[in-house]
Amino acid sequence: MPSKPSEKKKSGLPTGVSAVHSSACATQKKHGNGDCDCTPTYRAFVYDSRTMTKIRSTTFPTVKQAQEWREDSRSLQRKGLLSTPSRRTFREVADEWLAGVKASPPRYVNRARRPYKPSATRHYEMDLRKYVLDDLGGVRMSDIRRTDIQALIDRLRGRGLQEGTVRNVITAVRVLFRHALERGYVEANPTVGFRLGVGNKRTRAAEPAEAAELIAVQPDTIRGIYTCAYYAGLRRGELRAIRWDDISLADRVITVRTTWDDKEGPVKPKSEASTDRECRSSPCCTTTSLI
Repeated sequence: MPSKPSEKKKSGLPTGVSAVHSSACATQKKHGNGDCDCTPTYRAFVYDSRTMTKIRSTTFPTVKQAQEWREDSRSLQRKGLLSTPSRRTFREVADEWLAGVKASPPRYVNRARRPYKPSATRHYEMDLRKYVLDDLGGVRMSDIRRTDIQALIDRLRGRGLQEGTVRNVITAVRVLFRHALERGYVEANPTVGFRLGVGNKRTRAAEPAEAAELIAVQPDTIRGIYTCAYYAGLRRGELRAIRWDDISLADRVITVRTTWDDKEGPVKPKSEASTDRECRSSPCCTTTSLI
């Protein structure tokens, strides 16, 4: 049986590209002086002068693909968009982020540049610990690929979770990758581009006439709460945080200064748009105290 042609020596490969042989290949024996008898793959690297380290690619089946990766990486380097991959694991980044958002004042904020609400932070933490960390906690952030995220989605669906729950879990993972991307722990966000289900559809909103009938049959002790919820568009936490000083009956305006969290108590509202709500129903807040 004819032997395979000899592999090119390393010096015959393009700059920054090396061959990767199997452990049983003859090139790995006799101090590397044997002829290649395997099908090698190829790896490329670029040099990071700031950290004095090499940034290596994964292996490619051809020299051309490895060389193309190197050319693309050098272009990213010149734009300041490529750095040495971080060794931080997913769990380490999760612990860092959670400590930062819980700090007082918080070190990390959301995309609107506002602190995360305590309830949102608790849900993110619960989803990460319950559904993600056992699978990905020990993996370096820089090693996680889109295929890993898709495999996670498939596992969650395989457990019979609702699409809304799957979406919430992946949202928590996305938050961590945005955090990692902003701090140079990763070069790309593998959570971008997935199409997830919309989850359970929300119950329709009642029409004004229908709402008036529903509110009218409520007991006097809670009618004011439902009236404010519907006509002023207040969230549950906002309703629980309202005090009499927040209500102007003459102007028919409720000023939302805080919202209520089950564990933290009064906290800032979700957004600046939450601040003033005009109540468009004359009996609003006149039937009972909201505290």
